[in-house]
Amino acid sequence: MSVNPHWLRTLLSLALPVTLQTVLFSSKSMIDTVMLGQLNPLDMAALGLATKAQMIVSFCVIGVSVGGGQILAQCFDKQVNDKFIRAMLIMLGLAIGVGLLCAIGLAVFSRPIMSFGSTNSSIVEQGAQYLLIVSPTLMLFAIALTAATVLRTMYRPMPATVISFVGVALNIGLNILLIEQYGMKGVAFGTLIAAVIETLLLLGFVHWQRWFPIQKLVSIAATTSVSDSKVVANLSLIAALNSVIWSFGLYVFHALLGRTSDDLLIALGAMAPIESLTLALLIGFATAASIVIGNHSGQRDIQTIQALIPRYITLSLATGLLLSAALFAFKPMLIDFITGQALEREATANLALNVMLLSVSFKGLSMMFILGILRAGGDAKFCLWVDVLCQWGFLLPCTALFIYLNIRLEYILLLVVAEECLKISLCVLRLYFGDWIKVHADHINA
Repeated sequence: MSVNPHWLRTLLSLALPVTLQTVLFSSKSMIDTVMLGQLNPLDMAALGLATKAQMIVSFCVIGVSVGGGQILAQCFDKQVNDKFIRAMLIMLGLAIGVGLLCAIGLAVFSRPIMSFGSTNSSIVEQGAQYLLIVSPTLMLFAIALTAATVLRTMYRPMPATVISFVGVALNIGLNILLIEQYGMKGVAFGTLIAAVIETLLLLGFVHWQRWFPIQKLVSIAATTSVSDSKVVANLSLIAALNSVIWSFGLYVFHALLGRTSDDLLIALGAMAPIESLTLALLIGFATAASIVIGNHSGQRDIQTIQALIPRYITLSLATGLLLSAALFAFKPMLIDFITGQALEREATANLALNVMLLSVSFKGLSMMFILGILRAGGDAKFCLWVDVLCQWGFLLPCTALFIYLNIRLEYILLLVVAEECLKISLCVLRLYFGDWIKVHADHINA
């Protein structure tokens, strides 16, 4: 079977809305950081550390959506069918359960979480308050992300993107109203209120479209077996475990670096939204590719998959190089944003930014290999082991060793680039020499 000549148009029709939604999601953090940083740099550091901790817990929910989305893509065949609805209901139930547990955990352990990442009492106190207030958003996030994943798999990603835009607008407005008077608490309450409204709007839209009549949902739910649930739960558990291990490793990496220098912690906190925005397009391409590859995997269309893979990889690499070049052109402005005009932090910020520019293309490639191709084809366990090996077997031990030996900071930061190169090498070997296409949708009843 030959590749659709409109493959790029198909990919872009999925990738651009997903990219915009990712940008909108990331911009919330950037807006909060900018507005809060104008009042107190330590609050900005606390927010950066708290949001990293929140991200770790959020990745439990994201993992459920990744695993469920993998099944949904394999079940979807140009239209909604009973198998697709069954997988969707299982995914929603799992997401709600995981979201509730994560919300409780984040609220109960907010102070120990912050204490792990910083010894500064002000940073710990402000960050703990923030985490306590925003913890209910994880439950809302679970529901909204499930709905957005379903829409993407149905090749209708734009509604979720538009509603995300509304959420960001609400967040900005609430920040204007609350942040000057309440500081970190204002940011937290603004995030919570915006999340409630955004989730209600998304659920209202899905209900209004009547893609999933209530009677149909009840009928399919009543006939869903334990074996059906195990298929989705197994993939979601692997993806959630993968996501949590990776995000926790990222948190440990930043915590190790933060203990060496408050200036570096502040720079990394300010750089986080910039990096998220930079990688948004690459994430969009990988997510779009995962839907297309998942669809073809479910149909066992191996020939088309093999033809699409080099196209997707080339596109991801070229885009990453262009993004790095664009960021380099705006480097002076970015340094000013990161340092907040504090000249003593300029050298640290310049070093961290240079490493980020170098790593963008490598990160885009590894995301395309892992998220866009291998996991979409059903090879979830391999993706888990690659992340564990590269991060916990290479990056973190080397980082701890380099810090202990007082090796220069630039070499420590360059370990991030080395980790991505190791991931890419392992993925290439898997693609060419491994059996990575597994049709899990076959194990769900129609």
